[in-house]
Amino acid sequence: MSIRVTERDHELLFERAQKAGFTLSEFARAKLLCDPTPPTRPVAPEDISTEATVPLSPEAYAARQLADQVRRIGINLNQIAHRLNMLDQPMPSELPPLLTDIRRYMQLIWARERR
Repeated sequence: MSIRVTERDHELLFERAQKAGFTLSEFARAKLLCDPTPPTRPVAPEDISTEATVPLSPEAYAARQLADQVRRIGINLNQIAHRLNMLDQPMPSELPPLLTDIRRYMQLIWARERR
């Protein structure tokens, strides 16, 4: 996984990683996984990378997890709808409101991630 950051953000992340005694990758991985105790080995010069990975806040991580779960539910409901269409069965009356709810939840999650 990689993401783009500004040059200044990259410098700040790199400085924080070095100050904590980690490579940029170790520091980002620990932050991304919300690990309060990342590995404690010293940074070796050959481990220093110019690639940047921005750690997610716990809120952003939770929002991504929630979005993934809601997406999976939507996929399952879509498969149910597809099967009903294949079998020429009417859609249960409960299905359209569920699909509407899922779309609404996804829009809320996406709006929150954009902040």
